[in-house]
Amino acid sequence: MKTIARIIIAASISFALIGSEAVAAERGRKEYNNGNRQEQPKPQQRPGNNHNSGNNKPGRPGNGNSQRPDNRPGHGNSQRPDNRPGHGNNQRPDNRPGHNHRPPQPPHGHAPHRPHMPGGWTHWRPAPPPPSYRPYAAWPRFSTVLGVRFGTSLALTLNALMSSGYNVVSSHNNTVYLRNVPMLGIYWPEATLCYTGSGRLSGSEFVSYNSYPDHALYNSVYNTLCANYGMPYSTSGMSAAWWGPEGQYIRLNYSSGIGVDGYTRYYTTLNFGIY
Repeated sequence: MKTIARIIIAASISFALIGSEAVAAERGRKEYNNGNRQEQPKPQQRPGNNHNSGNNKPGRPGNGNSQRPDNRPGHGNSQRPDNRPGHGNNQRPDNRPGHNHRPPQPPHGHAPHRPHMPGGWTHWRPAPPPPSYRPYAAWPRFSTVLGVRFGTSLALTLNALMSSGYNVVSSHNNTVYLRNVPMLGIYWPEATLCYTGSGRLSGSEFVSYNSYPDHALYNSVYNTLCANYGMPYSTSGMSAAWWGPEGQYIRLNYSSGIGVDGYTRYYTTLNFGIY
């Protein structure tokens, strides 16, 4: 009986020891799970991956901070190049001829007020010479006046004159009025271009005047015309006319008259035209 009792006591002690070791092991596992476990070393980060954020992938040059290089010319800062001519700043070019620099249009529908000219002054046009007349053999043919070709319409003449910088005053009754224009190296205070009934340029007139008798301008222009166009076809007093081939004519005249303002003046007049 004593032997059996000792066996039972020994077994009880063994089970108690086993139970305490199990309790201790369970307590150790709980402590380990509560953060008392030893830190495990972490693998080293790959080079260039310290700021691997913003969907950046390591290894691409310049990558980081969500910036991606753009090597297209002019690209960057949200700017896109526009190579259309004149594009930018909301400006659009207009390449239509004469557009944006259109010369001012002269007043239409009335003749200018010219108080220094006699009232009823009209453009002179000569009677043609007889068919038997033979013009000066070395006559230098002319086809334009003030850079405008004879036969040009009135509208095109106005555009050409103003584009060339001439002082166009107005147009009225198939006549264009100008001031201070050059001809034969002389500036004429008054000038007109005259047109046919169909509106084609056919003649011109240049007028200079003085308040006293002075033949100097007339004599100077007369000598220039004779040197270039030969002797005049006809003369009468201080008036001379030249006729060339194909109906071309020149006329030079000196006369006095009373202006609209009531003052007497002396006028030298030069005409070029094609009959």
